[in-house]
Amino acid sequence: MGTGRRLAAATLVAGLSFGLAGTWSPAVGQEEPARPKLVDWAPQWRRGAWWTVRLYQRDQRERIASPNPAEGGMPMPQDPARDALPGYPPLRDGVPVGWKRGNVFRFEVERRELVRWDDEEGVPPEPFLVVAVRTTEGSPARTAELWIAQEDLTLGRVVLEPKTPRQRVIDTAGTVQLEPAALQGLGFPLVWPDFRADRDERKDIVVEGVGRFEQKVRIVNAGTPTEEAHVQLAELAKDPDDPPLRRARIAWRKGQPFWSRLVTPEYLGELLEVGK
Repeated sequence: MGTGRRLAAATLVAGLSFGLAGTWSPAVGQEEPARPKLVDWAPQWRRGAWWTVRLYQRDQRERIASPNPAEGGMPMPQDPARDALPGYPPLRDGVPVGWKRGNVFRFEVERRELVRWDDEEGVPPEPFLVVAVRTTEGSPARTAELWIAQEDLTLGRVVLEPKTPRQRVIDTAGTVQLEPAALQGLGFPLVWPDFRADRDERKDIVVEGVGRFEQKVRIVNAGTPTEEAHVQLAELAKDPDDPPLRRARIAWRKGQPFWSRLVTPEYLGELLEVGK
């Protein structure tokens, strides 16, 4: 139900805001819709779960372009430092080379909202998890809400600066996201995979009105406490002979509420703390 839908076409069910421990039932005479199977590395949230993420932003004054860097830049070292973050450039003074420290964001699963679709009369409303986001380090201070479909973890809506005169609502569509330009006001890379597409499924994803994406998943350290799903997302050009428009790499660790590492052209991210 959540895939490919826009919350702009939906009506929030007034007064129906529940904790995640609550349940909802289909209307009389209606069968509960079959729920798509999520991959085992997909996050599992409960109200009150929280986590913090640190970002690094590309330093345009020190662009890396090996072997011939831009003026003022430096080539990528050939031998990664021993203290380098996994999958990241070597560290210098605690910051990856060629990057600068960005904000730290705190996420918390705040509530559940039910949404009734205008074009599905008689169908039970769809539950969305609302994740509150705010900066704890860095500037400027930012706040937001992420509305994520409970059924398939589709990112359906982003509310920037909620409950303020500057509130701005952005409805998204589709299964995957790759840093939507409309969300730059958040200052956080909302890279979001398809949590139903495992290694051998749906590598090519078409999102109506958004574009074509390729998703590849590789499981590393399988069966160990450090098992991770390494996901590569690429936005494909219209011409199949052209290179991808954008790419991102994400590491998801089973049992964690969010990605453990993120690499995009403009951001690096790492999961710092989790709790509930």
